[in-house]
Amino acid sequence: MEGSSENATPWVNLEDMMLDEFSQSHSYEVTKIVNLKESKSRIVVSRAGGRGNEELLFGGNEVSALERGLTRALKKLDDYLNNPLPEEIDANTCGDEDKRSRRKFLDGDELTLADCNLLPKLHVVKIVAKKYRNYDFPAEMTGLWRYLKNAYARDEFTNTCAADQEIESAYADVAKRLSRS
Repeated sequence: MEGSSENATPWVNLEDMMLDEFSQSHSYEVTKIVNLKESKSRIVVSRAGGRGNEELLFGGNEVSALERGLTRALKKLDDYLNNPLPEEIDANTCGDEDKRSRRKFLDGDELTLADCNLLPKLHVVKIVAKKYRNYDFPAEMTGLWRYLKNAYARDEFTNTCAADQEIESAYADVAKRLSRS
């Protein structure tokens, strides 16, 4: 490396190239780089169009757009699951606690075709995100966790889900490709 010192990160030249490619391919402008450890750098970037700053970690623990997007999508699902359906609202209920939905599934207390479509995908995402991104669904998403808990309590769901190890091996190639990008 040009002008390298003993405490320089092993990424110095790659970082410049990676930042250039990142800026060009994602319309970001790098505003500052902060070295956290030898193998990680925090990069504060701003999106073209002035949408504010975002922080990304390059190196060991990358906080990716995938994770932020997944969290946003899960939050929408959690909000939907926590908001009561019209038939759950009683004219005599009052207080914030009474306004939260207690339903087990998307459309009530029984599995529907929508649940049979969404739950297996949600289960796969949960397993793959944990294994390959060390990402857990946020604990504060109580509606989401209630939904999953109720699904796991049903034999028809658990008996038709692939084993965690099968899911992990099936998505290993996808995870490798995503880690390179």
